[in-house]
Amino acid sequence: MTRTTRRAATVAVGTLLAFTGLQVVAGAAPRGAPTAPRKALAGPLSGKAVLSWSRPQSQGAGAISGYAVRVYKDGAPTRTVAFASNHTHQTVTGLTNGARYSFAIAARNQAGQGPWSTQSLPIVVGAPTRPNRPAASAGDAHATISWRSPASGNGAPITGYVVIAYKRYTPVKTWSFPSGATRQVVDGLVNGQRYHFNVRAQNARGLGPPSLHATNAIVPGAIGDGPPISGGYFKLKPPGSAFPSEQTCAQEVHRSTWEPRPDNTTANHTRPKNPGSLAHFSQWSTAWNNNYKPRITGNFEGTTDEIIQWAACKWGWSDDVIRAEAIVESSWHQSTAGDGNTSYGLLQIRYLYHPNVNNTQCKSCAGSSWPNSEKSTAYAVDQQVAEMRGCYDGMSTYLGNTRGNLWGCLGSWFSGSWDPSGGNYAANVKRYYEQKPWLDWSG
Repeated sequence: MTRTTRRAATVAVGTLLAFTGLQVVAGAAPRGAPTAPRKALAGPLSGKAVLSWSRPQSQGAGAISGYAVRVYKDGAPTRTVAFASNHTHQTVTGLTNGARYSFAIAARNQAGQGPWSTQSLPIVVGAPTRPNRPAASAGDAHATISWRSPASGNGAPITGYVVIAYKRYTPVKTWSFPSGATRQVVDGLVNGQRYHFNVRAQNARGLGPPSLHATNAIVPGAIGDGPPISGGYFKLKPPGSAFPSEQTCAQEVHRSTWEPRPDNTTANHTRPKNPGSLAHFSQWSTAWNNNYKPRITGNFEGTTDEIIQWAACKWGWSDDVIRAEAIVESSWHQSTAGDGNTSYGLLQIRYLYHPNVNNTQCKSCAGSSWPNSEKSTAYAVDQQVAEMRGCYDGMSTYLGNTRGNLWGCLGSWFSGSWDPSGGNYAANVKRYYEQKPWLDWSG
């Protein structure tokens, strides 16, 4: 082929590439190299950044032997750091506090290095780490957002927080709070529209990354100022019914400023610590321990009645039954301690048996229902209703055939034995259930 022919062929190829939209990429990854890592995530430290990512969808022609991290400062690449390890968590050092960085990741195997990942969202090195476990509750054109402090301010005190509201994952409004308070009210929301929120912490070096998970979605709406309607909002579902999520139930709660027990306020806004550590319950079946127990979270804040509604919705239970039983057990006072200081909370969870930790009846051992049963109203109601639902669904290991017997199950909570009628305890609950004295309480 002559030089002129070769040149014509080159022009023809270039024309074809332009026409088809194909591109020739200089330095493309070698054949057999891994694909790009995914979901690169960065978190600030003091003078460092901690990185994590997901493995490539394909490792290529051989096992992944290491990763490279490309460091971008203010959007410009500055250097590449190699890690001779297949671990997907690494720390990049030698960074400047107060500067803005992002990172891209590439994997390598015996065939060579694969393509770079999409850059991580930028972070400010030396800014605080992420706030933890944000939660939201709805009000009239506003919402209350709460969260746990970041694990670290990275050497500089936290000076405030920023809350971001999203609609369908699009940020729509931002609020700045120049204080260390981890509970704030955000206003200017539109009733009837669905929002969720994220939180970022700030120090003198800059704004830290957003909380890893957004809040539950909430829908602001007008708030009532009186007791619940006669007959309640949630009905007892048949045995074996499917349960809605607790996030769904948080939206279905009928909000009201009505609070007949203001002494419950602190406990009503206290989240339980490590509720997932509950020990095995010998009185409930393997199915209950595997499927019901992990749903006991106490993950809700509100008035006493809003908490009752949330638990009723979550477990397919009657909110009026909970209201009536709470009168018998504690007159609706979460601070009630009964049975010689062995039972706690709105519905009196007795730590000796709920659960009996390692057959030792230990109060403060890991796996005990205490102190959550005493300190958190939502937890106390959540656990008790979960156990009653287990009885109603026929999951007892020793009571016999309890399936579908509401009053017998309520009676067993008091006596620990089985009477299909529920005995005097259930009769008292039923009396309050029919009379509904809470409808006349001031709040």
